Amino acid sequence: MRQGAAAVLTVRQVSSSSLAVEMPQPLPELDSQPDRRSLSCDYSRSDPHTPASKSDRVVDEEQADVQSLDFPTVLFLDPTILQHGQVDMSRVAVPIPAHILHLLGNMDEMHFIASSYFENIHTWMPFISKKRFYGSHLRPSFQTQPDVALLLLALKLITTPPTPRPRNPRTPLYHAVKHFHLDVEGSSAFSTPVLQAGILVALYEILHAIYPAAFQSIGACARYAHALGINVSKSLNTKRMLTLVEVEERRRVWWAIVILDRFVPSLYTLTSMWH
Repeated sequence: MRQGAAAVLTVRQVSSSSLAVEMPQPLPELDSQPDRRSLSCDYSRSDPHTPASKSDRVVDEEQADVQSLDFPTVLFLDPTILQHGQVDMSRVAVPIPAHILHLLGNMDEMHFIASSYFENIHTWMPFISKKRFYGSHLRPSFQTQPDVALLLLALKLITTPPTPRPRNPRTPLYHAVKHFHLDVEGSSAFSTPVLQAGILVALYEILHAIYPAAFQSIGACARYAHALGINVSKSLNTKRMLTLVEVEERRRVWWAIVILDRFVPSLYTLTSMWH
């Protein structure tokens, strides 16, 4: 019996020792644990093995579809970015089509067209500075300046009468000027010569009774002038230093638009009364 009791005691001691080894460590006090509310959550680092969610893919696709804006577009949307500085915008290097250069001809033809314009049209509609035109525009470098080439082509249009038989004012030169005007406007060539060319096209349409194109052209010129900051107010909406000649030219450009805009509805009223 003693041996059996000793054996039972030994088994109990072994069992108690094994239980002592397998028992977990006591938990720390609650005061020693950090407060979960004071912990900062950082979600910037993700598990590389975790697949990207659908929302992450949507954000990436939206960022990939972001369109970059050029400087003329930004300047038009926010003109105040030049409020504290002077920035000279470079001309847009748009290639001029070969058929446009062919219509313009050489410098001798350009001088003849300019002389015909200033002797006939300029005397009763003076909105192009003769001094600036001969000093800045009428140069061989016009072949690299689409806005100046457009102005020269519009001068040729207004000084070239249509053929008498059959008399059709919608000549190939007229269509060439209209299409080239649209191309230059779409190339962000934002300048006064583009607006002056548009006024000449509208004047040609009015003189040859091309309606309703004349009415639409005048409206387009008014919107273009407003975008350039050309108006009759005392403070010009521009951030670039202008000479006195440029200031006067801008005012005359605006008044040319106003005169043509007043003339077209009056002409429409008179024709309605005749009929």
